[in-house]
Amino acid sequence: MEETDFKKIALRWVPYTLTKEQKNRRVIAAREMLSQLIQMRRNNFVHAITGDETWIYYKNPPNSAWIRRGEEAPKRVAKGTASPEVLVT
Repeated sequence: MEETDFKKIALRWVPYTLTKEQKNRRVIAAREMLSQLIQMRRNNFVHAITGDETWIYYKNPPNSAWIRRGEEAPKRVAKGTASPEVLVT
């Protein structure tokens, strides 16, 4: 096999940053969930329903790429809340 100047690399994950408002909404949601769990615990979780679920994205960008030796690796941006997706339960 002929040797080339290419090598396969894993793309580096770049996490998204949250705004102050998004952080505040997450705190509020977590407190509401904790309140609900405390209430369910008092009732021995009688009305609690659980299930498996997963998000399936319409677009799945590659996790790796071929680059020439010495080139900078491309970044893989995290999927944001605007990424088209469907919840499967």
